[in-house]
Amino acid sequence: MTRISLSQLERHLFAAADILRGRMDVSAYQSHLLGMLFLKRSSDEFQPQWHSVHDEALARTGDRAEALARADDPDSYRDLYVPPRARWWAGPHHDPYRPDSPAPGLSQLTGNVGEALDQALAALADANDTLAGIGDWIAFGEIPDTELRSLVRHFSLYRLRNEDFAFPEMLGAAYEYLLGRFADSAGQRGGEFHTPREVVRMMVQLVDPRPGDTVYDPCAGTGGMLVEAREYVSEHDGDPHQLMLCGQDANGSSWFMGTMNMLLHNVREFELKHGDTLVDPQHLDRHGRLRKFTKVLSNPPFSLHYDPELVSKADTEHGERMHWGWATGSRADLMYVQHMVSVLAEGGIAATVMPHGPLFRGGADRLIREGLLRDDVVEAVIGLGPNLFHHTGISACVVVLRRPGSKSPERAGNVLFINAGRDYVAGRAQNELDPEHSERIVETFVRWREQPDYARVVGVDELLGADANLSVGRWVDASPPAEPQNVRAHLYGGVPASEISAVAHRFHRYGIEDLGTILAERKDDPDYYGFLAEGAEATAARIPELTAAREQGLREAYDYWWLQFAPTLIELVLQHDLMTLRGSLTDGVIATVGGVGMLDEDVLSGIVADWWTAHRYDLKVLATGGCERVLQDWVASIEAVVEPSAAAGSAGGKTVRATAAERRRAMDRPVVRRLIPAFLADVTAADRALTAAKAAYETAQDATEEATGTGTDVGLRKRERLSAARLLRELDQHFLPSLRAAAEQAVAQGAVDEVVLAVLGQDLADQLDAAVAAGRTELIATLRTWAQKYAVSLADTKRESMEADRALSALLVDRITSGEVFDSSWPTVPLGSVLRSRPSRGYGGRSVPERTGVFTLGMGSITAEGFVPRPLKHVPDDAVTRQFRLVDGDLLVGLVGVGEQVGRAMRYRDAGEPCVYPHEMMCLRTDARKCLPEYAEVVLSSERVRQWIRTRVQTAAGVMRLSPASVTECPIPLPPLSEQAQVVAAQHAFERRAKALRDELAKLRVVRRGVLGNLLGEPFPEGG
Repeated sequence: MTRISLSQLERHLFAAADILRGRMDVSAYQSHLLGMLFLKRSSDEFQPQWHSVHDEALARTGDRAEALARADDPDSYRDLYVPPRARWWAGPHHDPYRPDSPAPGLSQLTGNVGEALDQALAALADANDTLAGIGDWIAFGEIPDTELRSLVRHFSLYRLRNEDFAFPEMLGAAYEYLLGRFADSAGQRGGEFHTPREVVRMMVQLVDPRPGDTVYDPCAGTGGMLVEAREYVSEHDGDPHQLMLCGQDANGSSWFMGTMNMLLHNVREFELKHGDTLVDPQHLDRHGRLRKFTKVLSNPPFSLHYDPELVSKADTEHGERMHWGWATGSRADLMYVQHMVSVLAEGGIAATVMPHGPLFRGGADRLIREGLLRDDVVEAVIGLGPNLFHHTGISACVVVLRRPGSKSPERAGNVLFINAGRDYVAGRAQNELDPEHSERIVETFVRWREQPDYARVVGVDELLGADANLSVGRWVDASPPAEPQNVRAHLYGGVPASEISAVAHRFHRYGIEDLGTILAERKDDPDYYGFLAEGAEATAARIPELTAAREQGLREAYDYWWLQFAPTLIELVLQHDLMTLRGSLTDGVIATVGGVGMLDEDVLSGIVADWWTAHRYDLKVLATGGCERVLQDWVASIEAVVEPSAAAGSAGGKTVRATAAERRRAMDRPVVRRLIPAFLADVTAADRALTAAKAAYETAQDATEEATGTGTDVGLRKRERLSAARLLRELDQHFLPSLRAAAEQAVAQGAVDEVVLAVLGQDLADQLDAAVAAGRTELIATLRTWAQKYAVSLADTKRESMEADRALSALLVDRITSGEVFDSSWPTVPLGSVLRSRPSRGYGGRSVPERTGVFTLGMGSITAEGFVPRPLKHVPDDAVTRQFRLVDGDLLVGLVGVGEQVGRAMRYRDAGEPCVYPHEMMCLRTDARKCLPEYAEVVLSSERVRQWIRTRVQTAAGVMRLSPASVTECPIPLPPLSEQAQVVAAQHAFERRAKALRDELAKLRVVRRGVLGNLLGEPFPEGG
């Protein structure tokens, strides 16, 4: 039986949202979608049970009426009972309460659909105590029957039983995906019900839930932390049914989604309450006192106002919680902390998200913190990066708490501060915490270890002496250290030996044991090294050659280890022993790859964490159905992208086609590269042929327009272009058949295990290669930094400044004395008329972890002084992003930003590694027969053109935007190429002089700072 893959199910669910998107706000329709999903899922799971009870009773009694009565008796079922009005499959379904009006089945509804769905949900809630109240938060009647019928048809496409999925927990995983997409769409309001998955996973690891624990979230939202705690226990070979999940939320819609989350994850051991936790705590024992829990996880709303009178009343009725005081300005952050500590059982632990403000504010907040510290409640404070949460762009933190006096002896009287503020992956709308980053946080907490600039243990007495300040930045400064500057080196040149020795171990790791291969020793001055005669940039270009042998050794060590380890991977997965597998994987990578000496343990643990997160669902599929099912799932996922079904894609059965970018991204999947490499080589060749044919056609057109070519040339080139495009389309059509055939061949030849293991192993190898490449790039950057600081001395800058002054003076004097001036009567043409092809915006797609893919330039790369290679994020290295790959000399124009950044142009300089330009930029490539690229850069920077561009800029919400069309319409003066070269020469002369002055001034400032520092008794770094 073909099972639904996770990506198919995710697309199916999100396509359901497309039916209602635009008609109502996401906060309004999300409950309707989740309600209908639950009706469908409940009915699909119940249907075989109903038939089993009915058929067994009929076979036993022979009485159809008695069999029907038995099948419609809720007592016949141990799990959810689905009454006739809530059944999805086609009826008629006999309804004992309405015998004259049998239910047709929800899939057969044609009229009064909203009313029927409302009745179905109400009947389901009435029949099951665990669902009490769920119908109060949905009104299907708010939506027209047309859309509801489309939704019913859409949800009828797939049966939603566990046996239909690639692995049993898949519906819950897809539901989490849908909640995440809802939170993204809702913007800041998304933070009311959703915490990013990786933050949740990290917090669950911190509290380490085990079977028998009770887990509680006082601000449960959609229950993500509770569900993750259950999955954590299951992954660690524990019985998740021995875990009790409890939570409460004041928002009714969030409470409803949380209840759905539990049920769709097959959780039955839970208690979710609706109400304000501070003023009406509802998890009470039989005496009406607060219940105790062994694990507490939460992300309360930041700086929420509370009513002290009502909170005090609740304390009186159910037990005191606010032992340490009442927070400043009625802000509830520290009130939630006190509530959590108060409900901790003996030996319990809590982890909560908090803003930074309450950790250092004075007044009542300080008094509360002092009380918490004196009672030794605070175990750790973990600072996170900015913009990780939906509801705020500021950085937040996670605070780990214990019951008073319950810390372990080695941790008692101390607090661990972890500053992970720089550990995140930048995104367009929201940053992400990478698995590598969360792994480092958890390992640091579990091992209780200090690390320079990252983690520090501080005694409670020291904290109390500093006004109980728990701000992470106060105790761990994670800001990058200042770049050392050596006065003598700036004056006379050369790299200080002390700076070299400080980083020599990095070069040694990569096999560069003899630094004489990259720097020149000075026999008469052993404290300083010079640069080689070839120049610093040439030396930097040779570093990959010098590191190649050590890198090859690492790859060989990994390949040998993976060959030995791969059979163990399958064995442990099939035994459902995933945590043993992860431990063996981590230990093996650290021992084998770490033994080469290039990558340290933290980096390797992070790589394994990234790999594990990326493939956790593949491993679940492998555990359920073996390697063959994994291969089927991968192929099905690609099919879902390349050939989305018409009905699943949108309402009304409209034809849905994959975009070219989606199809090419599908071709770049690892399994495709493994199964059909020859086909991909053909596609690459056809791509190049089409690009060449397009360029030849455009050249022929230009030649005809300039009367230097013939119409015959244009016709021939056009036919060649059409032929190349046709070949590419034909290959595109053969993609899926070729992939399916290769997968079937692997099955027939018994090579499925080999294929799956090769894909999994190659992905881990790719991440290791990316980490190695990142380290190599750091070595190159180190050498370039030394060259930037010391390759040119103060004396050199003075000499260059004088030479630049003479060259500029000669250029100007010669022109003036000869009576020659630049001709200002040149023709004016649109910029677009001198371009080789129509420009477009850059790449605006998804990002990938930092060690993989290629980097995208940030807008900060376009500066008034020219190009500065500042990366924004890493993106996939695939056929889509290669369209936006930059080459040296490309002209970039900023389209989005503030102030003078918009419309500013500069030429790209090779950054030493592949990079692409982002959606906020456009790339211009001029026809060198008409316009020199250097001239285009100069003219786009001229004041007249800048003024014209300013009139085309549009501003919205404080952000300035410029359309690509406006740039191409920009009128520019176009002199002959010889005159363009003279303009460029003049510009370069001015720039050379200006740069020389800036360099001389910068050197003087460095020297001044060092000399004055010494005179005033302030030590200057390294040889001042």
